[in-house]
Amino acid sequence: MSRQEILVNVYTQLRNAGFVYNKGDFAHQLNYDPCHISSAFSGSRTISDKFLARIHQVFPQVNEVYLRTGRGSVLETVGSREYTESLSLGLFRDSYLIESLLAERDSIQRSLDRVNHLIDMLSRQNMKSAS
Repeated sequence: MSRQEILVNVYTQLRNAGFVYNKGDFAHQLNYDPCHISSAFSGSRTISDKFLARIHQVFPQVNEVYLRTGRGSVLETVGSREYTESLSLGLFRDSYLIESLLAERDSIQRSLDRVNHLIDMLSRQNMKSAS
């Protein structure tokens, strides 16, 4: 199995498990430029041992043997310490994302309330001047 195929499989499994949301998020978590990641996926850039080690460092739930050889399961099996720790990290990230989205929703709602208030004021003003 080629390193490119291994990368695609690892990314797909991480995305399906909710550890990454898209390739941009994958690049961000690895602290790599998205163009570098895109080149690795397309095969126009060689995937180094250092890059694969970085994937395992950031995502310890990825089976290190799979990263090196393409053999075995992509993710550690349920019950292993690495899998449990990574699952906790994924839940933390999801919780953080939910909190961030709720805060953003509240901010948008406050802005919408202000806009509606201004529209009401202008409507009343226009009704008074039309009378």
